[in-house]
Amino acid sequence: MEIPDELLKEPVPSDYLEVIRDIGGQEGFIGRQYLRLYRCSELISLNEAYQVRNYNPDLFLFGADGYGEAFAFVFGTNTIVKIPLIPIPLDKADFVAEGFEEFLKRLAQSGESPELDDSQIGLEIHLKQPLCLGGDFRDPDNRVLVTPSKHAELARYWNQLYYDLLKRQQETE
Repeated sequence: MEIPDELLKEPVPSDYLEVIRDIGGQEGFIGRQYLRLYRCSELISLNEAYQVRNYNPDLFLFGADGYGEAFAFVFGTNTIVKIPLIPIPLDKADFVAEGFEEFLKRLAQSGESPELDDSQIGLEIHLKQPLCLGGDFRDPDNRVLVTPSKHAELARYWNQLYYDLLKRQQETE
């Protein structure tokens, strides 16, 4: 698989580029963790669509868990972190692994893979009312399946609203 020139300009780990060159974007369970590796053709556009650099310029998304969280590289390192997409954190992320190979090994060691629901392939669970604004993930009426590009559009809206509300709150304190 051909790696787009614009992706090669991004400081992503070489072991990731080797894997993505061989398999492209794929999704499914690795151990107990669901992983959607974005296709090469989606990487730049999804990072732009989620406006990741507006919130945390040190991160570059390369995949998602299908439940509203993304996996990202920390620029200048081999570190992989997991972040919520609503709100995208300004300065913190959960450490997952040091390097793509370790990342895959950790996922594989997380336990037995559950049964894959084919109806959810290629879709992201979006919470109509995000957790950060009082939504409940367990409420089935609060969940809807959307494409990654639609999820990015919704995330932009909720991130903007969240940070506007936060700014207003800080101004009144």
